Amino acid sequence: MGPAPRRAHPARLPRPPGPRPRAWFPGAGTLTAANIAAIAVCGGCPLRVPCRDWAREQMPAGTWGGETEGDRWRRHARRRKAASRNRTDREAIR
Repeated sequence: MGPAPRRAHPARLPRPPGPRPRAWFPGAGTLTAANIAAIAVCGGCPLRVPCRDWAREQMPAGTWGGETEGDRWRRHARRRKAASRNRTDREAIR
């Protein structure tokens, strides 16, 4: 089975008001004042949750739905670790 097909972003809207577009893409491991302002704009957006969920599934670069790329990778790593721990616990019970 091949990789899952990429899903389109939940909304194709004009750029939100506020910070310049590069604020949403600060670079790996960088959190700038502009990026923090962009995250704040996401907080009031009615599409924040579907945007965030899309980004969690697709793992694109930049800030989506109020989460940075680093936030998503840390969440992904925690979920993988928990799944591995659960798998190990089930095997120990057998």
